[in-house]
Amino acid sequence: MDSDNVKVILTPLDQLLSLNFRTDQPNTRFFTVHYANDQTLNVDIVDGYLLTVNHLIHPLKFISSGKWHQLAVDLNNAVIYIDGINTAISIAPSNGQTHRKMISSIDFNLNGQLTNIRLNTESGILCDGDSKISIQMTQMFLRKICPNYSENYCHCQAPLSALTSSKKNKQYECESDKKKLNGFQLTRTPNQVSFLFLQNTFDSFKSLSVTFRTDSNIGLIFFGVSKSPKSKESSIVQIHYVNEDIYALQCFKTDTLSRRCQSCQIRKKDGFALDEWITLSLFHYNEYQFMTVNEQICQLIPNAYDFDSSLLYKISENVENVLFVGGMFYAKSSNLWKKMNLETITPFLDTTREKPPSLRGCITDLFVNGKKQKLDKVFNEQVAFFSRDNNEDVFGMISHCSMCSEESQCFGGRCRPSTPILGSESVCDCASIFGIKKPNTQSCLLPDFVNNNITFKNDETVVENLILTHSTQSIIENIKFIGNRRAIMDKVYLLIRFPSTSDSLVSILDFGSIRILVGNKGTRVIVEIDFTHREEFIISNSDNRLNLLNFERTPFIGTTSESRSIKVQLNDDIRYVPIEEIPLSNGAEITFSPVVSSNKVLHPGCIVTFSASYEYKETQHSHYPENRIDQKDILNLIISELKKQDPGLANDLIKTSPCGIRDSSLWSFPGTSSIGLLNDYTSDPFFEPSIGIGGWIHFLFFLIIIVFLILLLICLCFNCVIRCRRTGSYKTKSKGDPSKTKGYSIIKRPLPKDGKIKRSCKSRLQTDSSERDYLQYEANMGSGANEYSPKTMSTHTPPSPDEWQRQPVRASRTYIERLSNMKYVQNKNPNNFDTPLTSNNKKFSSKYSNKSDSFLNDSIDFSDSPAYPFKAPIALQEDEFRNGPEKQ
Repeated sequence: MDSDNVKVILTPLDQLLSLNFRTDQPNTRFFTVHYANDQTLNVDIVDGYLLTVNHLIHPLKFISSGKWHQLAVDLNNAVIYIDGINTAISIAPSNGQTHRKMISSIDFNLNGQLTNIRLNTESGILCDGDSKISIQMTQMFLRKICPNYSENYCHCQAPLSALTSSKKNKQYECESDKKKLNGFQLTRTPNQVSFLFLQNTFDSFKSLSVTFRTDSNIGLIFFGVSKSPKSKESSIVQIHYVNEDIYALQCFKTDTLSRRCQSCQIRKKDGFALDEWITLSLFHYNEYQFMTVNEQICQLIPNAYDFDSSLLYKISENVENVLFVGGMFYAKSSNLWKKMNLETITPFLDTTREKPPSLRGCITDLFVNGKKQKLDKVFNEQVAFFSRDNNEDVFGMISHCSMCSEESQCFGGRCRPSTPILGSESVCDCASIFGIKKPNTQSCLLPDFVNNNITFKNDETVVENLILTHSTQSIIENIKFIGNRRAIMDKVYLLIRFPSTSDSLVSILDFGSIRILVGNKGTRVIVEIDFTHREEFIISNSDNRLNLLNFERTPFIGTTSESRSIKVQLNDDIRYVPIEEIPLSNGAEITFSPVVSSNKVLHPGCIVTFSASYEYKETQHSHYPENRIDQKDILNLIISELKKQDPGLANDLIKTSPCGIRDSSLWSFPGTSSIGLLNDYTSDPFFEPSIGIGGWIHFLFFLIIIVFLILLLICLCFNCVIRCRRTGSYKTKSKGDPSKTKGYSIIKRPLPKDGKIKRSCKSRLQTDSSERDYLQYEANMGSGANEYSPKTMSTHTPPSPDEWQRQPVRASRTYIERLSNMKYVQNKNPNNFDTPLTSNNKKFSSKYSNKSDSFLNDSIDFSDSPAYPFKAPIALQEDEFRNGPEKQ
């Protein structure tokens, strides 16, 4: 809805408010928060990239881009999130009150559009007429936000303060069609310099902005020096990029030689060498410094990143307020200095190769402190300042950007100059999209079934595929690779579908010092390089999509070999191998070995593209015609040799029908959608950034395992306690009054009904206890007879005599036989009171025999000596045991 004011009324029960918004105004009020204590808080959009809350500055992204963004307000914690960014912005009251519910309403004063206002849930959409929403809208013509057909601020992709110095908040408009942009083309050669030089127009608190495009992975964008006459403080600013990262560094230096630096870094998806227009800006808000690259932003913070100081250009300290755009005096030959004014160039000379090189590309739309510079005028002034006799040949620059011809079809590939020579023909770099060059043209040739909304049917060109499975063992070898000796090999790549025929590892391709092996039905791929490096990949081979296997030279700064490496990429899995160059030299041998399978295979595998691309050398062989962008079709070379060596085998392995689908999303990542970040759907936008769906699955799985282990431990402990309680305890005690009873009494304990209960958890004696330690006898005088009382080692408190009479008994057979034999020995030898018990091997009565199991319950191991043959316990009735000696 397009409105002047939208008010959402809130209650203490509300928890989450979310909506979508868009605007093209770089400086506008976003919304106003009303609290229950009548306080208010304003949230403003500043310079199109910043959000100010409570006078605090929050760098977010290019909010005023005219695209839809998402706002989520956590009412419980008084914080907001934009487009799923993990950084939470507090909207709590400035007086520090921390009540749980304080927000009473929110007024949206955005100069733009709002939609999808939801409260608490995804289905709780607030519409016009709802009691919780109030709309005040001026009836006027509905204006369009950022139309593509006209110039407007949305196409600038830069902060407004870097584009205009007007304080009246006048909106700046930029060209909508980027193809109409034009500027100065810069080259990188040792005999010429390439940069734009501005004098007395820059200081450390002035904003900068430039739009450029490049085909190189390394380049210098800005280098500036300024001095403050009041504070006597000098500052240096340098911005350069390497591969996917761009770095901004600013250092301040005083007379005390102390230096303080601040820096920041932005990573751009797919890097900068895309031949696309990129806008870079450096601006400040109050005392804070920021850098933007298209829609991204970062804040320069002290010691934020480990910036290598050796990459920083060093010039004379007497230089004041100068700015270099796109390059410096980098790695130049001595012949160049003869054509230039040594007096003017000497303070700026830093010719080491250990610095970022000059930009190789095109520059346009240069702004310094909000003022657009006239590049033609800047170029003429620097020619007069640096060169002798106004010689323009010392500069490798021309006043128009190189472009491919209208007949060239690049299909998204880069269009770039074919040689390092200024003004050379621009051609399609088909290797940048992993394609091949169309024969006899400057266009790219793509196979069928591409996924980027372009379907190129090969009507006049037959594309042949190489099948990777055959019924018989065959090896195609002695294939010589003929490359480009004057250029640098930059990339070797294959679009391949691995065969699903072999479980064990088999070699399918050898080229140079690189070997490719496949196994596990095509899901395990191993790449061996130089016989010393081995990289293993696990992939999914369940669909018809082609896999990308890429070997690419990584960019580096300097001349040391330690910083060089090659990138080994299989789909989206990227590894780095520390070697200087791709090991595929000119004249190297190529060996092709199809996998053997006698059965008919559903997925035999195939190679659709196998190519090597070359990059021209900037400092050597620049005058050779071979030193240019080049590409060698290795697959066509293998197919030609196969037809020569074995025509019958060639008929089986060479096919013209498509064998796979080209899907670039398999080796790339999704970008930002028009309504914010492209993420998995969630009904709760507030909690989504903290943990994804995959993270929740792993967390719940881990939680289930922990709960299961805790329950298992509780069950084991409970089982041990139950077993200890159910197991009987066997002890013998002497009677308290020997005059009332004769013989020996045995304590009876209740026995469990289950006869299979295991022994007690604790043993009564140690394993090395002897017979005398277990049971000792002492003589006690009774009424008219000698009685014996067993002495036990038990620590239990003896029960009362009444309890003895009521308790059942459990004892071992050996122990009972001892007592019976002792009575018998007593009658025969009454004076031998201390005769120890010995084993009795007599055959006992059937009542107590081992065969009678009516009284058998469980075995009890007292850890006695091996002399005791019987260990089975017998439960006896008390009267039978007392009358036993008398019956004998």
